[in-house]
Amino acid sequence: MNITTESLTGIKSKVNAFTFEVYPFTPVFVGSGDKLIRNLDFITQGKSTYLLDLHKLFSHEIDNLAGLEQAITKQNLNAYIAKRNLKLANFVKRTLVGHCEGNELFMNVLTGTGDPMYPGSSVKGSLKSAVFHHYFVKKNIAGNRGRYRQLITQNGRPKNDKYASQDLQNELLVNNTSGKRGLNPNYDIGRVFRPADCVFGSGEMEVFNVAVVNETRNSFMWKKLGVGRNQESNFRDLREATKIALAGVRLGEDVFAQSTISIDQSAKEAINWPDDISVRMLAECCNKLSLELIEEDLVYFEDAAKDIPSLNKVVEELETIQDEIKAVMEDNKGKDNVAWLQRMGWGSGWLSMTGAHATDKNELLNELRAVYTRLGRERAEFPKSRKVVLSRTGQPQTVMGWLMVEQK
Repeated sequence: MNITTESLTGIKSKVNAFTFEVYPFTPVFVGSGDKLIRNLDFITQGKSTYLLDLHKLFSHEIDNLAGLEQAITKQNLNAYIAKRNLKLANFVKRTLVGHCEGNELFMNVLTGTGDPMYPGSSVKGSLKSAVFHHYFVKKNIAGNRGRYRQLITQNGRPKNDKYASQDLQNELLVNNTSGKRGLNPNYDIGRVFRPADCVFGSGEMEVFNVAVVNETRNSFMWKKLGVGRNQESNFRDLREATKIALAGVRLGEDVFAQSTISIDQSAKEAINWPDDISVRMLAECCNKLSLELIEEDLVYFEDAAKDIPSLNKVVEELETIQDEIKAVMEDNKGKDNVAWLQRMGWGSGWLSMTGAHATDKNELLNELRAVYTRLGRERAEFPKSRKVVLSRTGQPQTVMGWLMVEQK
């Protein structure tokens, strides 16, 4: 059932829509759940990755289906196409810049017409995390030690993460006087702001290869995924690590999506929210949280670079993002239109409602991390791993998940 502000309150929405340009500052990936297989769904040649139209290929090879099926079974379509002297372009439905290093390729969410997009729900989730962080600090939840423990534990034991998250949201994002406590999300602050989908052009996709750096008991190393319990999973040599390939929106100054964020003042009235809710407020919340997240990542990667010197490039990238956030915050002071950076999507870090606020600056907040992290680690703090985007030459380059939003 579609629940509207009017159906909840009897009052028609008072909506103001604001226009924005949205573009990835670093690779941002919102997965569709689709996983393509090398030499079945796609092949790579040179610096490009080609998604295959198997329907066209089957139609063309109708007289050699046995050979084609054998090639598919062995996941060896590349060799089959070459052996049959077939023109690859006739069977390609999409060409992506970038060479896929892995045997699987994960696809970003696409529209019905095949355009890559960031769903409004994903953008909103990231915004809501920033607002959550803002009120966690403003209401000094960490300073009220007894109340904080009450929210995240039950009978002296950590709550299930789902319920801890819900209780924290009710504490911070629902007005206690509204009479609707516990009925989130229909009665929490997230009801007030609604980002639209961010849709990019169909040709604005690229393959990014990602590796995982992992903090072990003694050092930082590269992670090999999917190995057995008794097999080695951490390596000093990046070549031994698993490469995760993602097909997402490419980077570039000319790559952006037009979008809107609607602010519903009647929804604000319906939940009796006492504070201002505006795009400027969202910008301030996002930029403040983003600075803290960057500072936390800088500590991690500066430490990691002592063991893996090539990660100094990632440190430089993080410093660039940090400088950009500070510049945007300063620029916002003298402008009617605002801008911000927010972290979103896969590989962007632990940004659930129970985690966005938990930074290293407050010892108490690490209690929440302890609810979900593994025991027995002497050194590593949660999360102990990071996703690193690799350059075209296979070297560490940047991090995942940073989105620039500019009001127009």
